[in-house]
Amino acid sequence: MNELFDKFLNEKLNEADRKEFETLLKNPEFLETTYFNLLLKQSFLEDDSLHFLKILKEVEQLYYYQETYTLEELIAYFAPIQEYEQNLSAISRSSDVQIIRPENFINCVKDLQFEWKTPSTIPLLLIIENNEYDVLLRKEIPPQTLSFGIQLSAQKGFKPGRYYWKLASKRHQVSALGVFFIGKDLMK
Repeated sequence: MNELFDKFLNEKLNEADRKEFETLLKNPEFLETTYFNLLLKQSFLEDDSLHFLKILKEVEQLYYYQETYTLEELIAYFAPIQEYEQNLSAISRSSDVQIIRPENFINCVKDLQFEWKTPSTIPLLLIIENNEYDVLLRKEIPPQTLSFGIQLSAQKGFKPGRYYWKLASKRHQVSALGVFFIGKDLMK
């Protein structure tokens, strides 16, 4: 088990190792031991690398969620809305707002970063919905904004699944539409 943990930490798991490691992580004791070993190892490192935090988040999010949701629930959370999927690129291309980030179909861990080429001269409204049309976030974006980020916490309703974001004018005309995932790796 220690050999698998070391390979995981150094991102050297082959496909067979990864499957074995994922199976072991379904055991709550092994998951907890892995989590604390990561914390312990980091405490002895001199550099303050964010790589460690990324690995911790991966263990915490992917494998914790695997134990929390059934396969049927996950399939439902990741189901596409056909109406939105068909309009992803058409609306974005015709928009006055030229989106640089986020890319469509990106997998997010804790936040979603937005960036566009030129600032809008009017305020925009950002709306984020889940795949059941539930609005989880409404945020006004002031004119002249080029970039900003949104926190995707579970407390705000962001669980694993497929989400859609829309940028709209004050008149609620959609000028850009995109899609992103949380915990996409759970569907492998």
